[in-house]
Amino acid sequence: MRGDDAIGPTIAACVELWQPAHVEVLVRQQLTPELAEALATRAYAIFVDARVGQNSAVEIRPLLLNPAATNSLDPHLSDPYTLLLLAQALYGYAPRAWLITVCAEQFEYGASLSEQATVGVSEALDTICALLRSLIPE
Repeated sequence: MRGDDAIGPTIAACVELWQPAHVEVLVRQQLTPELAEALATRAYAIFVDARVGQNSAVEIRPLLLNPAATNSLDPHLSDPYTLLLLAQALYGYAPRAWLITVCAEQFEYGASLSEQATVGVSEALDTICALLRSLIPE
């Protein structure tokens, strides 16, 4: 791992420890077209990633599908939006989805999370917890 690039796997490991009902946690270094099939069988998806930036520690945004917004469906692109479009195109369904990004600042090999990333991970976990509570029936 490369420092703050471990944000996504760190958050995934924490969510997995919660053992939430009806939630499957997948950790991937890269999104591949094969994931479109799994997405097409889910009610919702939450993508988490590190991002370089100076604004808020955590950003959450819904990924709203708009096929007219893209000119092509390139299966070699590795982003949540394209993966959702691929699920829709191939399987006729894409789940409601959100992208949660956490501000990162250092990417040296073997480094641990930066202080900024650690704060962002905590905030992202709070955000995910609230989102799951709103999605999963008790």
